[in-house]
Amino acid sequence: MKIIVFDVAADSGGALSTLYSFANRVKTDEENEYVFVTSVASVPEASNIECIQYPWVKQSWFHRLAFDAIVARRLIASTKSDEAVSLQNMLLPFCSIPQTVYLQTVLPSGLSDYKTSFLREPKLWVYQNVIGRFIVRSLKRCSTLVVQADWIKRRCIDSLNVDGCSVVVDKEKLSKVECSDWNRERSHDEPYIFAYPASGFSYKNHGLIVDALKQLDSETLKRMEVIFTLDGNENRYTKGLKKKAAGLPIQFSGWKPKEQMNCFYDRVDCLLFPSTLETVGLPLLEARSKLMPILAPNLDYALDVLSGYERVSFFDPSDSTSLANLLQQKVTSANSNCRGQ
Repeated sequence: MKIIVFDVAADSGGALSTLYSFANRVKTDEENEYVFVTSVASVPEASNIECIQYPWVKQSWFHRLAFDAIVARRLIASTKSDEAVSLQNMLLPFCSIPQTVYLQTVLPSGLSDYKTSFLREPKLWVYQNVIGRFIVRSLKRCSTLVVQADWIKRRCIDSLNVDGCSVVVDKEKLSKVECSDWNRERSHDEPYIFAYPASGFSYKNHGLIVDALKQLDSETLKRMEVIFTLDGNENRYTKGLKKKAAGLPIQFSGWKPKEQMNCFYDRVDCLLFPSTLETVGLPLLEARSKLMPILAPNLDYALDVLSGYERVSFFDPSDSTSLANLLQQKVTSANSNCRGQ
């Protein structure tokens, strides 16, 4: 059987990781042939894998729409494919063969309770409320919907009113996080370091950390540090965040590529992750695999990923006092342990 896999959206981050992970899995499939259709990403070819690239798709949304409506349909016909797989959240239009869609986001309206602001984040608002509507509509029509966690399956069944039998949970990301062992030892005069590796969107909820720090006394602040993987100039949100954080022990360290994350975690005492909107939350998996202490929000995605993990404390992601109390406890406990050594 010939299966055509579309992912012209992937160019970086989690989307690119999912593309490569899927390709790596199917290269050992001796029963089927695969044709990967991408834009700028190059999938290593194998005996059963062919990759076709269309870089021009990335020029604009018009080019993307033209590709989905015209080129994709012609490719399905010319390759004589029996099934189609979309790794880009959305069903391909005018596709007459069975189609599987991999859902990698819960941002679209109808899947998420989070509301973006057009004035603050216009691109994100368009994605959630315009493109998101197309995503939600298309998910109701696919043959099989693949999601990354049990809580997303429940959300899709409830929100989309789809048959639960057509929704499959792929837990590969949950079970195959490769990280080296974490072993952080602090001296008494070192600050207790919290880290929040996240991009610069408002739903990442960095502001909750800033508000929590403002509730701590000066002595506690002297004994701690928080690292954001932002430089503070990414967009309007991060620029405002940096101004708000002035005078607090927050370091804006800039974005860290994946290959640097192990070294990054080696100098961190605790993962701090207040995001209000995630499918899985990869840093939670990375920290859990290293047996690191974690402060996480009391939300479905975190409860799912960290189920059974003992070194986690949960807080209310809308209550800065809830987080401030946990920060105080961590710093006080850590320094007490150092004095006792």
